Amino acid sequence: QWSILVHLYRRDGQTQQELANIAVKDKAAITRLLNVLEKKNMVLRIPDRTDKRSKLVYLTHKAKEFKTDLIDIVEDLLKEAEQGIEPDDIIQCRATLNKIFTNFDKLNR
Repeated sequence: QWSILVHLYRRDGQTQQELANIAVKDKAAITRLLNVLEKKNMVLRIPDRTDKRSKLVYLTHKAKEFKTDLIDIVEDLLKEAEQGIEPDDIIQCRATLNKIFTNFDKLNR
């Protein structure tokens, strides 16, 4: 759930499909995650005015209050996860993953 929130902190108002692509999860998994977040009053799903088949996902005020704490926790987790890995290897890994995500985006168009 936190990964979805982090993506929305970066850019609020994404479609469920965009979140599925970024999180590398299928649409059903994202829907389940969003259902949980919606029950916790962390996100709102609003129909897209330009595409009635899509819903845009927005953070609630409650979710926005957690932003600083959540970002700090995620940064600490990443530091621990990256221990013992050369910075250049991490940069290369992220670049490769970004290319993969870009390819996923192209497939969904």
